[in-house]
Amino acid sequence: MAKRSLKASAHGIAKAKQIFERREWTQEYLASAVGLQTRQSIWKFFTGRPIERYLFIDICFQLDIDWEEIVDRPQFDASEPELLTTQLAVPTQVVNDPAAASAAAANFAGTWLTQRDAIVAPLQVRYQSVSDLLDIYQPVNFSQLFTDIKVNVYQQSRQWLENQELQEQLNYPQQADFREIPYQFNQADYHGNQDTRGFGHSNFDGCSSSRATINGGPEYNVNLSHALEQHRRITLLAKVGAGKSFLLRSLAVEFSAPEHHAGRLPVFMTLPQLEVALANLENGDCLATWLFASWPDRPQALTQPLWCWLLESGKVVLLLDSLDTVSHAQRPSLNQIIQGLAKVYPHIDIVIASRFGVADAFYPGFLPMTIAELTQTQIQQISQKWFSTFAAATSSEVILRAFLEQIFDKRHRRLHDLAQTPLFLHLLCLTFCDRQQLPQGRSRLYEYILDSFLQHRAATSNFICNSDLPVLSPANLVEIFSQIAFSEFAAGRMIFEKSTILSTLASYIAQQSSPPSNAEQLWRASSLMLDQLIVRYGLLVEEAKGLYTFSQPVFQEYLSARYIVIHAVMPSNSRSHSQKELLYLDHLAEHIIEPRWHEVILLVLEMLPHRICFLQMLQKQLSSLMLQTDRLNQCFHWIEHHVQTISQELEDSPAIYALRAFYFGTVTNLGLDLAYGLDPRLAWQLPTMLAQDLNCIRLLGDIETFANNPTTEQGIQIILAIQAIEPKIDSSGQHLSAILAILWQKIQQQELGLWSQADLLRWVNSCRSAIRQIIEMPDLGQWTSGELTQLEQYYWANIFLLECLKKTDQASAQIKPSFYLNFLKSPKADQVYLIEQAACIA
Repeated sequence: MAKRSLKASAHGIAKAKQIFERREWTQEYLASAVGLQTRQSIWKFFTGRPIERYLFIDICFQLDIDWEEIVDRPQFDASEPELLTTQLAVPTQVVNDPAAASAAAANFAGTWLTQRDAIVAPLQVRYQSVSDLLDIYQPVNFSQLFTDIKVNVYQQSRQWLENQELQEQLNYPQQADFREIPYQFNQADYHGNQDTRGFGHSNFDGCSSSRATINGGPEYNVNLSHALEQHRRITLLAKVGAGKSFLLRSLAVEFSAPEHHAGRLPVFMTLPQLEVALANLENGDCLATWLFASWPDRPQALTQPLWCWLLESGKVVLLLDSLDTVSHAQRPSLNQIIQGLAKVYPHIDIVIASRFGVADAFYPGFLPMTIAELTQTQIQQISQKWFSTFAAATSSEVILRAFLEQIFDKRHRRLHDLAQTPLFLHLLCLTFCDRQQLPQGRSRLYEYILDSFLQHRAATSNFICNSDLPVLSPANLVEIFSQIAFSEFAAGRMIFEKSTILSTLASYIAQQSSPPSNAEQLWRASSLMLDQLIVRYGLLVEEAKGLYTFSQPVFQEYLSARYIVIHAVMPSNSRSHSQKELLYLDHLAEHIIEPRWHEVILLVLEMLPHRICFLQMLQKQLSSLMLQTDRLNQCFHWIEHHVQTISQELEDSPAIYALRAFYFGTVTNLGLDLAYGLDPRLAWQLPTMLAQDLNCIRLLGDIETFANNPTTEQGIQIILAIQAIEPKIDSSGQHLSAILAILWQKIQQQELGLWSQADLLRWVNSCRSAIRQIIEMPDLGQWTSGELTQLEQYYWANIFLLECLKKTDQASAQIKPSFYLNFLKSPKADQVYLIEQAACIA
């Protein structure tokens, strides 16, 4: 096996210089004769430095010298300073004799077969030890935490998508809409029947079963080792915290296992370790030499010839981590060195891990792949290992069960989003382990996760800030991210264009003490700052060309809420504190009926010092949204009148506001979630009078269905329902006997299909009139689509408002009674709000 680089001996240099000077050539002339554009290689030749083999031979040919007479063949010595610029050598007789080369290869194969366990055993121990977990200070065995993480082929075709197309592909989940979640009352206090509309764990498992070979097309959710069987060169791209280092470490552990059938030698290292030696590495062969020379605690069995044979035969798996932490200036050199290594040793496997946002992370010939988000099964597996490792053995199963119930609860969808990323799942487990529950105020949790995330990135990134840009302190950093988050969220964008971010950054830079002198320089500085935010911190991710998102949707929501709170409570010279607070919070309250704003509103409520006032703003805004039509007012007035009557007749009547919610949800067919939330007793101990009214109102809906499609089954159901409510009929009122008799006759004689439309309509109208007379309910007719939409928004916004009230502390107890009384209260023109906003702020 021939060396890839050669250098002249001292005797050879003297001989070459003598011929060179006798011919009166210049180094530029000799370089031109050899076909070089610069004289750098000529200078190296005459100073005894190694150059490419073919160049060495060509220079000797031009000088009319036998290259084998002047070449230097030193013995390998890892202690020599020249090691970084020498190459792996093989005895000349092996190079020139194929039979000897074959025998040497067989000898090396036998040596590797017998010595592999002794060589990889220390690697197995080293790769298994994890000591850099965030906020964990004890060393941990790798197998105690890791579970298999899948990879996908990177979709480069997505780079030029438009905003809407990217939105459809990413399909970002919105925060949980309260209309999706039946109310859950406290089961420790109430043990009756729950609402049975199907609350439970949603199937969050996003694992796709589709599979295709890499050569034939995209491959989804496969093991990295499987991907290496298809392609020897892989660039692994992912968001910060997605588990790149863990995945490479898992591959190193897998290949270093004694039972691994392929007999590979994994070499795992972080690229910043290599960065310090880049200045002395000239090509891929030098890199191979450096890897061998700098091997920590290299086993004696791993000799230089054996290492050389392993590289040539493709037994080495090179796992290079943290490309994104290499300084921007060093990346081109690193790219060249790694490409050279891949060319010199074409049979070795190389995996380079980086995160998104690094412009020069795409290496020619390397297949780009991404890390798939954790599935529900993987979240469970990692959580189980985490609590088994760090929680008390006697309670780990109990803690795990409680943790998973919160993570997979639909009400905590954003927590589930975070748990799909290993780094954030680790922080969630760490937070939960202390008190066996997540903080009630999620703003504290998000603040801890965000601060830990940014500090971790600042500590591990080697990004060198541009000297022309202002230095970003942690406060500056959060201010910039908050402004971007709020401006884009307020505009309804989870995916936003580069120009909008640059505009925000330009405004920030322009306010500094020494801003750029013209607009073009300001725009350029803004672009450089955007690169800094992406490369160093990873909070923003470029999903397509010129289209960005926050790495987690919850970060945009939390930072938007933080922006609102800071600008609402901080004093301003232009207006009083109370005026400023009202301005920001009034604007926020206007979004109470929009589910995508609910998480922001809850976070703002948690962080505000004046929560009562903001709650009143929300309720007042909600009350003002009601349509002021005669029919809707008629409905509200009937509910108010009926509630007053019922409350007087019942001995142990539920609260007025709970009765109001009960009848409103029943009449509008929107459900009883709000009623159960205001008085949980209604969920399991419904008074007889309310149950009969509920049956009457539901019967009206059944009659509407029967009128559109009369069937025997529906007819029998209506008869049974009417018989159930008949005891409620007053002796002076109209009985339903005659109406039942007509329906029963049609069913017995199987004449429902022969019932004329006119006769059916008359029967339906008679039945409706009789039922409405029983509960003294006016004929509200059919709701229009616009009225139904607004009623539904109003109803579910009230459920959200109830959730907001529960988020407040004990200081709000003074307002709760009057606050509850305003739930679903009939709108009145002369209604005066209970507590003036100005007084509340004061």
